[in-house]
Amino acid sequence: MIERKEYYEQILIRYLENDCSPQEAKELFEYLQDQSSDRLLLDQIRSAFDKLLLEQPTEVRSKWSKKMRKTLSQKIKEPAKVISLYRLWLPRVAAMLLLAASIGFYQYYTNSVKHSALQLTKAKDISPKKEAQPGGNKALLTLGDGRIIRLDETANGRVAKEGDTKINKANGELIYDATSTDTGKIKDIAFNTISTPKGGQYRIVLPDGSKVWLNAASSLRFPTAFIGSERNVVLTGEGYFEIEKNASKPFHVMVNKMKVEVLGTHFNVMAYDNEEMVKTTLLEGSVKLNYGSTVKMLKPGQQGKLNIQSGTINIVNADVEETIAWKNGYFQFGNESIKSIMHQLERWYDLEVSYEVKGEMRYFTGEISRESSLSQVLKVLEKSNVKFRVEGKKIVVLY
Repeated sequence: MIERKEYYEQILIRYLENDCSPQEAKELFEYLQDQSSDRLLLDQIRSAFDKLLLEQPTEVRSKWSKKMRKTLSQKIKEPAKVISLYRLWLPRVAAMLLLAASIGFYQYYTNSVKHSALQLTKAKDISPKKEAQPGGNKALLTLGDGRIIRLDETANGRVAKEGDTKINKANGELIYDATSTDTGKIKDIAFNTISTPKGGQYRIVLPDGSKVWLNAASSLRFPTAFIGSERNVVLTGEGYFEIEKNASKPFHVMVNKMKVEVLGTHFNVMAYDNEEMVKTTLLEGSVKLNYGSTVKMLKPGQQGKLNIQSGTINIVNADVEETIAWKNGYFQFGNESIKSIMHQLERWYDLEVSYEVKGEMRYFTGEISRESSLSQVLKVLEKSNVKFRVEGKKIVVLY
């Protein structure tokens, strides 16, 4: 018997090939509009669609995109029924739409196809030579003796050696191999720092096997071997952590005078200087937040928001998927202000952003691939009455 998720995958593929019955198409769209739909199944459908789409010539992808947009805009008529449906894949000529709850995005999705924000024409004032491109795996590694290695210009393989710890690079990941090191006999250790520029990201496997994803304009300072009773690192910017469990040696992330204490868990810390809050979001396990005399515990699905000025930490329920969307290759906005969105674009596309505004703050809900060109992202935002003046890597927001 065909499993439920495989059944819908097969209908989707037949639909894209113009080979499914009207009843099957109706059943597929009704399922995808059902708020009780299984997220895992949607991910499976996305994966199946991606594979099929990428195997086709560009002109075929374009036809599919137009077909899906037209069908979905016909299927979704009432604002009250608009829900977050699925992912938005701009660089792959997205054929599925993220149906967001905001009015601006609802109007965007139900516009005629020729005015759709998903069309791939570039903004008129952005030339291909000057347009800011999305970021990639770029980082600098500073060794204990002060030597600096530019990782995006370094071949895969051995990068350096610090004491008995081997440092290797493999496809956008820096791996610290301390398996042969007897940490009980180490007296002197070196501290390394990996830093990403605007438009950069990188992954690190620490000496204890813990994994860290660094977002753009971020840095992580850590020892080449964890000795003593604690594992301590220092973060600036944003990082996602998957910590190896070690009950006898807790892991601490120091960020903006706050200490995040864990034993073994998955969590994200966002602490950029131009953001109002330091946000720690827990996916699994447990963490303790320490700031001065304030101590807070987080449970999975919660976010601790530290206000640096007041020193208070508020615990709220988090949209975990939105929080780590950057790690998974997406910008995801849930009723987010234009300034918050531009902060993300500023870091990822290495931009300078200024504002000339007269109206009220604009808010957006939606999701866009981080592989998209800048013009594609701006085209989406412009559908909610925001305009941009673009001069190379300088952008002025107008509304």
